[in-house]
Amino acid sequence: MNALVISSQPPLKTSGIAAWDFHKNLLNHGHSAKFLTLYSPPSQEDSIISYFDNNLAKTLFLVRRRILRQKAKQVDPDYYYNGETLIPPFISTEKIMKKLQDFNPDVIIIFFEKRFLTAQTIHELNQMTGAPVYWYLMDMQPMTGGCSYTGDCLGYQNQCGNCPAILSTNPNDITAKNLRNAVSYYDKMDLTIIAASEQLSTQAASSTLFGKKRIAKIPIGINEQLFKPLNADQKITVRTKYNIPIDKKIIFFGAVSTLEKRKGAALLLEAFHLLTTEHEGEIDFGHIAIVIAGSFSKELKAQLEPLINFSFPIHSLGFLDTHESLAEVLGASDIFISASVEDSGPMMVNQAIMCGTPVVAFNIGVAQDLVINGVSGQNVGTINSKQLADGIYHLISMEETHFAELRKKTAALGIATCSLEANYQSFKKLVKTPMSQYHEIAN
Repeated sequence: MNALVISSQPPLKTSGIAAWDFHKNLLNHGHSAKFLTLYSPPSQEDSIISYFDNNLAKTLFLVRRRILRQKAKQVDPDYYYNGETLIPPFISTEKIMKKLQDFNPDVIIIFFEKRFLTAQTIHELNQMTGAPVYWYLMDMQPMTGGCSYTGDCLGYQNQCGNCPAILSTNPNDITAKNLRNAVSYYDKMDLTIIAASEQLSTQAASSTLFGKKRIAKIPIGINEQLFKPLNADQKITVRTKYNIPIDKKIIFFGAVSTLEKRKGAALLLEAFHLLTTEHEGEIDFGHIAIVIAGSFSKELKAQLEPLINFSFPIHSLGFLDTHESLAEVLGASDIFISASVEDSGPMMVNQAIMCGTPVVAFNIGVAQDLVINGVSGQNVGTINSKQLADGIYHLISMEETHFAELRKKTAALGIATCSLEANYQSFKKLVKTPMSQYHEIAN
């Protein structure tokens, strides 16, 4: 199989690693694959194709897009509107074909298209290559008129317009035009949607753009050679490396601004306050430590310490700039908390479970699929701080032999559902399944 993997995100860092791991996995299984990205620094990886030949071409592209794009005048940040829509196809499909040279894809897999591909260019690639397109949804952006997350707005299920994200009362606003434009191309395409979670699958099935397309659920594949359980000696080594206490139960989470409502930082702070006030005397807080990583880790630590009355230490690691360091910290932690209240992932849930680290999360995003009570942590269901606090308490108060068994079950679930091998086998089955049988694809 010749596969063309496309991602606007850089392949070797941040969220682009999901696309890169998928690509490398195809190569490791003996397939021929190329990875097309918008711009990428020089790399020893000869399978990477950068759309731009040099930095000047990249700069001219960015300037031209900034001048010609149609931009919403007002944006409500809670909807994560992408800020630019109906952009002309600045990317030349003919140039992409030249970049591919004599590589003729049998399948095209899209991960991130934002600020790279438009509905028109995707359609043209499908027509020029004859290759079916598989779109791996990372968020809701591809199925909406411009929002990555829609909150309680269901416009994407109809025609968009009257968009709360851009404070519009016009039924024919730019979001409605975006949706009509996309429909005109996607309806004529051989397009299969891959949803990384049941939530995304349900959203896609109810959407105007993808409701009539084949939809399959395949969890994001996580590199099992990197994200894996650590033995006792390995944990001590990692904790020493990052100045994390070696003799405490480590609760780990990522730090985002409390202004970003979607990530639930405010609820997380309140949950820890409730934990320490309602369960004082029930828990030996001397055996607990919190580890925070992320750009806002120092700020979150400063906000959290007085709320828990300094009951246990908090360690700020700052931003972990490699997936290797994230894998080490997740593997050396005992509990991972995802406080997101609206998310298509987050991918750190998949990664934590691959490490055998139980997760506490609300019943949203991929937690609906992967966070199972008694198997991989505590799915606390309803979005409120009391539920989150109770979920954390349940795990930190668990008897040690039971907690050790929980870790084993968590790791086993990870291998069965999130490993690169599981991901590859599911994708291979999808490609081999006739389009007419799309309702019968196993999830």
